[in-house]
Formats: sequence, C-alpha cells, structure tokens
Amino acid sequence: MTFELPGRPSAPRRYAVALAAVALAGCSPFGQLAARDEMPADPPASPPVAAPPACPAAGARGPAPVDALLAYHSALRGYTGFDRLRAQALAAPGGHAFARLCQAMVLSRPGGQADLTRARALLDAVLAGEDEDALAVRQLARLLADNVGERQRLGRLIERLEARLAASEQARATLQEKLDALTEIERSLPTRPTPDSSLPPPAEPVPPRRESQ
Repeated sequence: MTFELPGRPSAPRRYAVALAAVALAGCSPFGQLAARDEMPADPPASPPVAAPPACPAAGARGPAPVDALLAYHSALRGYTGFDRLRAQALAAPGGHAFARLCQAMVLSRPGGQADLTRARALLDAVLAGEDEDALAVRQLARLLADNVGERQRLGRLIERLEARLAASEQARATLQEKLDALTEIERSLPTRPTPDSSLPPPAEPVPPRRESQ
C-alpha cells in the first residue's frame, strides 16, 4: 500500500503531466514559432526575366508605325537584356523597314564607332526603300540618320584630338630626355678654378705723362 504526500503528485502522475505539457507546447504558437525557426529558409526567388520590347511587325498600322517605333525606343532604356538585342542586330539585318529601324535604335545607343557604322547602314537601307513601310517611317529614319552621322563626326574628331594629344605627349617626353642629357653633360664638365687670394692683385697700368710744350 502506497501513500501520497499531500501537495506532491506521485511519479506516474508527474510523468503524465509532463507529457501533456509537451503536447500543449507543440500546439501552442510559441512551439510553432520555434519549429519554424529551426526549419531552413526558402531560397529567394529569382527576379522574372523581362520580355524584350516589341518591334512593330511588317505592315502594322495600329498604332501608327512612328508612334510604335518611338515606344520601342523608350522601352530600350529600361531593358536589361540589351546585349542580346545588340548581338542579334549585329548578326543579321532585319527583313523589313520596321525591323531595320529597331536594330538601328539598338546599335545607335552609346557604344563603339563600329556599331554606329552598322546602324547608319541600316538607316540608309530604310531611306532607300520604296515600299509602303519604308515610306511611312522615312522622316524618322532621316532624323536618326542625321543623329548617327553627327555622332560619327564627333567620334572622328575625338580620335584626331586624342592622336594629337598622344603626339604632343611624345614630343614633350623627347624634349625632356634631351634636357636631362644636357643637364647631365653640364654636371660632368670640370669646374673653373677659384683665384688664389694670397697673390697680390695685379698692378694698375700707369697712364703716360704728357710732355709740356
């Protein structure tokens, strides 16, 4: 026969109370928070790849071709896959006037002179076209061609100025080398002897006396 002290549960009873506490902790919000903290965090989702700007299709008239091409030019500013569009424009020219204008817009963005040369060739092809699409965007093509031509002229001017600056720097370096050589020769020359202070000074010449008449 066993006796239980008042105010203190027996061992089996304490064990049952502990099991109930653990079960309640698992169902409580604090237990769920602890379980979530122990679980590994999901990796951040990669940002979605933006679709390339849509160039007007051949023969498109709604909206107006010029408005659609201007919208394409504006969309290029925020597009992150610009290098892919540039590679496509350099690989093969577009098959119609709108595609060539779109490629010229891509290649005329800040870049090398080679891209501007290809962009000017595409614009010249649009200006030379006599089909309905080319005639619809001829003024826009001429405006872009003038802009590209001015940028080409400024690029050639910058190249000439850089060449002159390089030649001036080379000439300055050559003159500096000659000056350094002359300075070194001057340092190697023997110094003039200092006069001996112990010797008497040279006698002053006596003027001849005039005979009295």
